[in-house]
Amino acid sequence: MLRPNEGLLHICPYGNASTDDQFLLKTYLDNMAMIHKLNPESIQVRRATASDLDFVVAQASRMLDFGPLPWRDKWVMAQTDQRVLTTALLNPRDDTAFLMAETIEPNVQPLGFVHLTTHHDYFTGEAHGHMADIVVAKKAEGHGVGQMLMAAGEAWARQMGYRLLTLNVFADNVRARGVYEKAGFRIDTIKYLKPLTTADDT
Repeated sequence: MLRPNEGLLHICPYGNASTDDQFLLKTYLDNMAMIHKLNPESIQVRRATASDLDFVVAQASRMLDFGPLPWRDKWVMAQTDQRVLTTALLNPRDDTAFLMAETIEPNVQPLGFVHLTTHHDYFTGEAHGHMADIVVAKKAEGHGVGQMLMAAGEAWARQMGYRLLTLNVFADNVRARGVYEKAGFRIDTIKYLKPLTTADDT
């Protein structure tokens, strides 16, 4: 049985992947589904299309469920997330990917999505994969869907030839940090922020 970071070197979740690549991805997702007691024949991870926009926009606020810090405006954050995701979905680029997880039996039900982009390392300029957004619908939590999406994201990054895959997470989002660390992500840089007040505010 494959573990979350094994067997992914040549996996590509797109329709133009080789037969071997498609088989490897299907085998991985089948095993993840069995681990989490899902029917492996009822779930797929595929490229997102414009028809997924309503689900994506509706689920964007899930990224703020942890409760943003006081100096962040939750409404502004939600609007920004929706705008960025809409643009990414409707205007795809060759160095990005937008993937959907969904059930296909007994009927199609979206479960979550992952939005991937290409970033460049500040110090070396090396291109690497970046997991910009990952969301699992509340009804699908606890069934390994997030791990499936992360695995597909890692597969995409490897297929692109990238050596690294990064992501950002708010420090107070302890639950998400635990999930990412369990998946093999490690802390790199830490961003600090100090709210500045005026004399009138003191």
